[in-house]
Amino acid sequence: MLSRYLAFLLISWLTVREIESRSFTVDYDQNSFLKDGEKFRYVAGSIHYFRSPEERWESILQKARLGGLNTITTYVPWTSHQHLPAMDFNYKGNLNVFKFLKLAQDNDLLVILRPSPFIDAEWDMGGIPSWVLWENPDIKLRSSDLDYNYHVARWYDELLPRLKPFLYSNGGPIISMQVENEYGSVGCDKNYTSFLRDLLRHHLGNDLVLFTNDGAADPNLKCGSVPGVLATLDFGPEPLSEIKLRFDLERKHNNGKGPLVCSEFYPGWLDHWQKPHNKGKTTVVSTALDNMLEMGANVNIYMYHGGTSFGYMAGANLDGDMYDPCPTSYDYDAPLTEAGDPTEKYFAIKSTIAKYMEVPKENPVVKRKAAYGKVALELYTSVHDTEFLTLFAGRSIASSSALSFEQLKIGSGFALYQTPIDFKTSDPIVLKTPQLRDRGIVFVDEEFVGILSRTENNFAIPIRIKLGQTLTVLVENQGRIASGDAIGENKGLGNNITLGTRALHNWTIFPLGEIDGKKLLKYSQGLKDKSLQIKEDFFSAIRNRGSARFFAGNFTLPRGTSRDEILDTYVRLDGFNKGFIWINGINLGRYWPVVGPQETLYLPSTFLKPFPDTNTFIVFELEQAPNACLGIPAEYSGSSSVCYITMTDTHVIDAPTPYDGMTTRTSEERFWQRT
Repeated sequence: MLSRYLAFLLISWLTVREIESRSFTVDYDQNSFLKDGEKFRYVAGSIHYFRSPEERWESILQKARLGGLNTITTYVPWTSHQHLPAMDFNYKGNLNVFKFLKLAQDNDLLVILRPSPFIDAEWDMGGIPSWVLWENPDIKLRSSDLDYNYHVARWYDELLPRLKPFLYSNGGPIISMQVENEYGSVGCDKNYTSFLRDLLRHHLGNDLVLFTNDGAADPNLKCGSVPGVLATLDFGPEPLSEIKLRFDLERKHNNGKGPLVCSEFYPGWLDHWQKPHNKGKTTVVSTALDNMLEMGANVNIYMYHGGTSFGYMAGANLDGDMYDPCPTSYDYDAPLTEAGDPTEKYFAIKSTIAKYMEVPKENPVVKRKAAYGKVALELYTSVHDTEFLTLFAGRSIASSSALSFEQLKIGSGFALYQTPIDFKTSDPIVLKTPQLRDRGIVFVDEEFVGILSRTENNFAIPIRIKLGQTLTVLVENQGRIASGDAIGENKGLGNNITLGTRALHNWTIFPLGEIDGKKLLKYSQGLKDKSLQIKEDFFSAIRNRGSARFFAGNFTLPRGTSRDEILDTYVRLDGFNKGFIWINGINLGRYWPVVGPQETLYLPSTFLKPFPDTNTFIVFELEQAPNACLGIPAEYSGSSSVCYITMTDTHVIDAPTPYDGMTTRTSEERFWQRT
């Protein structure tokens, strides 16, 4: 018994000594990081835990380690962890950041954490929760505004103490944390960034290495750098001469010394709906990486695995005055595909890293995908249905103005606006919504009449409507701006709405918000059990085109398919126009195949149920469904008589788009430079 006790004491003492000896610091004189007192250089890759199912994390992390990385980098999206203003924080499922950190450490990976409040990442509102706009419409985001800083401090008071045990000095994997993110591109409020620095120091101590990251331009670093914090920058695969200039600039803002760091090195680039898929040439990427590593630089590859913006979380950007929403896929042409498979670029990068440090000999393989085939769908309800509106909006609000999403206290999703027409109209008459954000599906007495679209700056359409009829506009928030000065903009139908020369008032508004998939699944099953699905006659179906309709379909996987045998697949929605799709109550994200570049949606095997359990798809089509889904016979429509979607083994994220061949974006050679 005594020997056991002594052994326990010895192990405890050794563990404490090991933790006490762990350190990660910056040696400015040696232009290097020091890990446990020894020179250290990281080659890292960005992997967003919130863009993959929890069950896939370990596989992705293992592939990162096999690819030669010794470190991974991730953001912490505030809006996902605190989606509502109540102090009720979500760390479940694929938001369990602590489990992710532990898995990284278990797989011999260090972690660089970028803990918000702003992350960009093409995430909705750059990761800042939109409810901060409900609390104070005049709040100044990313500044020393007292209200904004109050919310940030409360978030950090919750998050940072939970992260402290994961610091490298405490035996965990976290070697450094970022202060803000590319702040020099939008502001120069040193009081704000110093406030964030001090919050991090207060909760995590003075020994943790902090850094900033900015675009590679002198004004950006002047405004983005913070006293006492390592300044770093980001850029893509530049020629060697340009890389040297970038690092000279970085050194300038670190008093002429310190380790060379590229905190975001772009192997690919983000996409936007309607615009061509971006790709980075493997040879160009690997050559630039080789040049940086030869210079002794520390590099983080952004992204190493891009993943998926499930649900409503895909953000948007502004290209001048053009609103550019991002697709569901965040593939990024990264070394690992959206599904986590290695690419040619993966192996080229591994070979490059192997020239400078030891890498594992084992290589991962591409996993087989399944073509599970067609799933028949049935029409079951409409967004106009009274029971649906009661259940999902919860209430209707009468207002003289078309209240914004923020005034309605909803973040993403939808709001339905209705107003009766109490005056005689011309025929046709122009409906104008100059402040619409972002897309409006227009109905007269529930009959589809047109689309208003911010992406095309189309804020006016002629319609036919008469005295006594009801105008309805279903407004979709297509994603909040993820970076720049416009991240705090309002969503909704907007102000100054006119029909002809008359201003429209007298609105009844249904704040649908983010339609909950689990509730939707239960509702659809209840309608089916009671045979209460809506039925449309032939002419009504033709007029409405399936707009603002919900379709559902059940299926089982092939006989004998166990949980371990389920494969990833991709969903095709041929004939559908634009909307959302759920599997078993899980929101796979937005689809918009008619404009591309994304035509299929990634469906991880972990979202599917094994045989003989029933799986259910629900499709919310906003604008136009296939004729077969409307009950129009094949002899009239010239198409299939069966309404269906398809599970295929091929992912299409580079389909033709309306902007193919046009010079409205930067060339591939400079695809990483932000506008």
